[in-house]
Formats: sequence, structure tokens, C-alpha cells
Amino acid sequence: MIVMLDMNKLPSAIKDKIGELNYSVDELGCSGADIIFFDDMVLKVEKTSGQSNREYDILKWIDGRLSVPEVIEFVQENGYNYLLMSRLSGKMICSEENMRNPDFVAETLANGLKKLWSIDISHCPYSSRLDERLKDAKYNIDNGLVDVEDAEEDTFGENGFADVDRYIRF
Repeated sequence: MIVMLDMNKLPSAIKDKIGELNYSVDELGCSGADIIFFDDMVLKVEKTSGQSNREYDILKWIDGRLSVPEVIEFVQENGYNYLLMSRLSGKMICSEENMRNPDFVAETLANGLKKLWSIDISHCPYSSRLDERLKDAKYNIDNGLVDVEDAEEDTFGENGFADVDRYIRF
């Protein structure tokens, strides 16, 4: 989570769409974004970055190829991206009910991957190749956009990499 989101300070284009609707705050995700659930919409708020911009662009590109949320409004303001989208129906795959049925979870995830892999990406204008992701990671580290202290415990040190530069070069 970025900070506890002040709903009164949202961009006007977003406020116009959500009005005084009831909402709940996501407490499950680990993306670092604030996720606000409305009955039929979801608002994702995160610091503007190459990755968050790319997520919006890819969501637009993949629409019509997979069942993805419809973008209702996208605003960049004061260093943050505000992505308001439709809320898809269904339950989270990690819901208690689903977790009691591991065969269903495995089959559902496998089918989702098959659908994802079936998309023709030959004309996709976006790439997430490893070399590009590492370049983005280095930029984020060099510009203080991530805290290497948040890395997994064994990433650096005796059983890991000596420092961030060696990690990036790996």
C-alpha cells in the first residue's frame, strides 16, 4: 500500500465516476498499490512508473483478446496513476472456498495460462523480456524507487549476491 488513500483528494475525473459509492480496501495484494473495491468497479492507485504505465497500455491492448476489466478512466496526477476499471465477476482464486479444492485451483490456473499463451503476440507493441525488465529494475534501484532492504532475505549476503550491481549483472 502506498499510504492510506484519501478519497477526497482523488482526481476530479475519478471522483465524478465514483461519487459517494460504498467501497472496501483490498488487504490481500502485495503490489504496493492501493486497491479500492466498489460493487462494479475497482480503483488502482500507484506511483507513476514505467511498469504502472505499461500495465495500463497492455490492459488496453489485450482487451478483446482476453476477458479483462474495461478501463473506465485513467488519470496521471501528482506522480500517481489512477486506474478505474470495471470489476470482473467471480471469486479470487485464493478464496477459502477455492483453497479447499486444490484440483479446481490447478485446473482453473492451467486453463488461464493456456488462454494467455494462446494470444498472438507477434504484433504486440509491448515487451517484458528479461533484459528490459532488468534495465527497468536497475533504473528503479538507481533512482530510489525501490528499497533493496525489501528484497527476499537470502538475495544478498553470504548465500546471495554481494551487492545490487552483481544481482543486476546476473
